[in-house]
Amino acid sequence: MTGRLLAGGEKGKYTRAMLVCDRGAVLFDDVRQFGSVRWLAREPERLGPDALEISAGEFLGRLSSHKGSLKALLLNQSFLRGWATSTPTRLCFAPGFIP
Repeated sequence: MTGRLLAGGEKGKYTRAMLVCDRGAVLFDDVRQFGSVRWLAREPERLGPDALEISAGEFLGRLSSHKGSLKALLLNQSFLRGWATSTPTRLCFAPGFIP
């Protein structure tokens, strides 16, 4: 994804979308115009659990049933959703793994 989500910011030259709520607005700014915003009626079925809502035990259980590249698995949204592309690299690098 390119662009930035801004909570409570002001509309600018590169604002491509605005979601106005009771307590403010969320803006999507994208200078390069490569990003997109889509409104879905329901959550896609093939997404894995949210990265912030899964327990350590559940994560290890899911991890143990897979083989292959750890970074590729962590980037797979059907395994675990909600991480940016840089997060798996940082998670692998911190304990000394080479992603």
